[in-house]
Amino acid sequence: MNKIIRNMFCGLFLINWILSCTPSTGSLKKMESASTNPSGTEVAEAVDVQPQLIGGMSALQKELSLPEEFKNSELQEAVVIIRVLIDKTGDPAETEVLQQAGFGCDEVAVTAVKKMKFTPAVKDGEPVKTKISIPLRFKKLFKPGT
Repeated sequence: MNKIIRNMFCGLFLINWILSCTPSTGSLKKMESASTNPSGTEVAEAVDVQPQLIGGMSALQKELSLPEEFKNSELQEAVVIIRVLIDKTGDPAETEVLQQAGFGCDEVAVTAVKKMKFTPAVKDGEPVKTKISIPLRFKKLFKPGT
């Protein structure tokens, strides 16, 4: 019975998107990256302006949901870290899961990030490709006493 009550409240969850920010600009934290990506095009390692998620955290949260596998697990919290290559137009060109959580969370995180649009990174006044990391936290919340 307790598990049924818990599952009822799995709909009440919080997905925190933790942004690693630079102190002065509040931009996404840039991951170290190679000078070229798998397709052979140049990826900027140092940029003047980091990519920004258009619509902010709330835009990404709208695309996220708790996977059934996670809801039915004993886990209360899971963190997935996605590395994403943002192209010159601000589109996520490639993604890589740096830290897996399992229970369907990795797939939900990748799918959500791929749907996002970013302002492109800028170097010397021109848009450039760069890589950033996006940590996503999945957390179950329960009403007190359940």
